[in-house]
Amino acid sequence: MKKLLLILLCLPILFVTCNIEQPIDKSNLESIGEIVHKAFLNKDSLLLKKLIGKVSRPDYQLSSFDFIAKELYLTLDVYPNLTNEEIFVKFPEFNYNEDTLKKYKARVLEIRNGALSSYKKLYDVIEFEFDSLVLNSVYTKDVELLVIKTDTASNLRLTGDADIQIYLRNTNIYYKILVVCNKDINNEYSIGNISIYNMTKECDDYKNNPYVPSMYPTNVFYQMGWTYSGKTINDLYIDFKNDLVLGDIEYLKFKLYIGDSENFWRGDPWKTEHPKGAFFEQTIVRNMKVYEGDKTRIYIDEIKDFYSGVINNDLTYKCYLLEIKPKPSSEDCEMIEDYEKIEE
Repeated sequence: MKKLLLILLCLPILFVTCNIEQPIDKSNLESIGEIVHKAFLNKDSLLLKKLIGKVSRPDYQLSSFDFIAKELYLTLDVYPNLTNEEIFVKFPEFNYNEDTLKKYKARVLEIRNGALSSYKKLYDVIEFEFDSLVLNSVYTKDVELLVIKTDTASNLRLTGDADIQIYLRNTNIYYKILVVCNKDINNEYSIGNISIYNMTKECDDYKNNPYVPSMYPTNVFYQMGWTYSGKTINDLYIDFKNDLVLGDIEYLKFKLYIGDSENFWRGDPWKTEHPKGAFFEQTIVRNMKVYEGDKTRIYIDEIKDFYSGVINNDLTYKCYLLEIKPKPSSEDCEMIEDYEKIEE
């Protein structure tokens, strides 16, 4: 009887011991990836919050939400009397949505109170609502975890110290959850940003649309030169450097704008839109081999002997890259193809 009583007294202790929460290994990226997957699978926002760190990064390492919010904060600091309509003009990413603007204005108030040096909130980290249709369409009972990859290559870091890529499949649709992590002085990682991609859709778009890098140096079209007679441009060239970090290119398409310096950015002091004051605007296509890192001169025959109507000693230009060939390989698309082959 005494032994039985002793066992019964020990059971609660054993039960409590078994339910002690295991510490999270924040130095292990794969472990963090597994926890993120588990949090989404079980709709457990509290679990995810344990991996969120402080915002103590340069601007280029902020989440997209915080980066735009900080830009809005700086804009309103200079122009405090801007109307909502004027804000929508300066921030087209708000899509003239009053609710979106309201969220960003709330964040601006937090930034004024030092939010960028405090712990992030969940909506700062995830680029979609935690209970959104986007997430719920991925994490159904049919979702299959394919693989978790990690990347700490310093030359690839644009927004953090490490990436975690969680690859999923739901029936015939492939998804990737990208988790950007920041490392502290104790070599522990915290989540800085989470985004979700429909890889199937993106790969279809990749295959069917012209390829242009989403980010490239602004100075690839680094210089313009010309000769003129009075108000007529005799010859004109654009100097191009293949700093796209995508290997050699064989085909180049870009939009070229030319105008006089005084009127070129007329009505757009932020220089965010296409120049309204350009007197020449044309799409230029060249089949030409440019090795990676090389410079080349592109003569613009389309403007030869062009009458501009202005004295041509003070011209300026802007080029927008529209397409390059060959397309670089896509690791995500290759992954889908490999899994599809396995299923055959």
